[in-house]
Amino acid sequence: MRKVAIVGAGLTRFSSSRHDANQEEMIAEAMRHATEDSGMTWKDIRNEVDMGIGAYCSDFFNQQLMFGATVHDYFGLCPKPNIRVEAVGATGGQAIRTAYAYIAASTLYDVVVVFSWEKMSEVNYEQALDFLGRNLDLDFEYYLAGVTLPTIHGMMAKLHTKKYGTSREQMAKVAVKNRANALNNPFVEFGANIKVDDVLNSKPLFSPLGELDFAPASDGAAVLILASEEKAKKFTDTPIWISGTGCGTDKLFHRRTAEEIPKLTSTIAAAKQAYRMAGITNPMKEINCAEVYDMSTIYEIMAYEALGFCEPGEGGKLIDEGITENSGTIPVNMEGGCFGAGIALGPVGVKQAAEMFWQLRDEADKRYRGGLQVKGAEKGLIHSESGYGVYSVVNILER
Repeated sequence: MRKVAIVGAGLTRFSSSRHDANQEEMIAEAMRHATEDSGMTWKDIRNEVDMGIGAYCSDFFNQQLMFGATVHDYFGLCPKPNIRVEAVGATGGQAIRTAYAYIAASTLYDVVVVFSWEKMSEVNYEQALDFLGRNLDLDFEYYLAGVTLPTIHGMMAKLHTKKYGTSREQMAKVAVKNRANALNNPFVEFGANIKVDDVLNSKPLFSPLGELDFAPASDGAAVLILASEEKAKKFTDTPIWISGTGCGTDKLFHRRTAEEIPKLTSTIAAAKQAYRMAGITNPMKEINCAEVYDMSTIYEIMAYEALGFCEPGEGGKLIDEGITENSGTIPVNMEGGCFGAGIALGPVGVKQAAEMFWQLRDEADKRYRGGLQVKGAEKGLIHSESGYGVYSVVNILER
């Protein structure tokens, strides 16, 4: 197994609508950022990159098939190989894991670029819910039972409260924390100073959760450049290594019991794999910061528990005690997470990795408006999810 590093990262601005640019232009924007970050030029990209991985869910949202090949051509990377990775909200994390495997476990490729994007604004709210519903069992869960991803999160919140006593106030504090963190992040749109009461009194959606308990949809793009150890040293003096990776898959929602619903089984499995690979035995003490999938307030709390930051049922306690604040013991979603950037399905995990890349290189305060750098961060975790726990990916990054 060869060592694999991230040597460059780039982001666009994530907002509710990027009608100022098409998908190719958004990805080019992120790619320019990534090449500047790595010290590479466009010529270097064309000469050095061995393979491109497209991470996106654009079939429905943009009515475009083979979009990865379109982008590959746009970058001038033909005839080099290109593949597509898709796992809904876990797409970005899975693409990183795939790129890692191609470099680490073979001699096929030395440099792989992951380009990821989504334009959720191409469809209206009703269409977006319909497309997201197709991630469920179409015949039974969606068409027959009428289940949607937001209703699943409401059920998770109800059962988590019933089993562990997690309060609505604890859930609301997740939205308050992440929206506040996003205020200093120039790459995102949804930063705001909101209070717990604002979340509790927001428009009811799926009991017990309201409108402000969910991250909004967004448009955005992200790019990562990964390289083998030999190539990484050619590009940068400060590579960030991928020291662990794990993936888990859970049963479809309608097959889970009431005991299984309030926990993220696939995340537990993915974290165990990644920790074992990275040699981590006590994540609460050994992980300095984390980017977790926060589609809803309850989901972040459940992620704390599944990732081993606390015992089952104690996620609400972590948010109460400020442990996951930027000033806390283990900061989570330091730049705002999905509550700050919105959910652009494909690039969520790649965006997380870019933000962690800058954190671990002590560059966060250079990239953002200041105040978001976790001091002394040497080891970080990124957690990508499908939206209701079917797919989970955990990647560990370290200096």
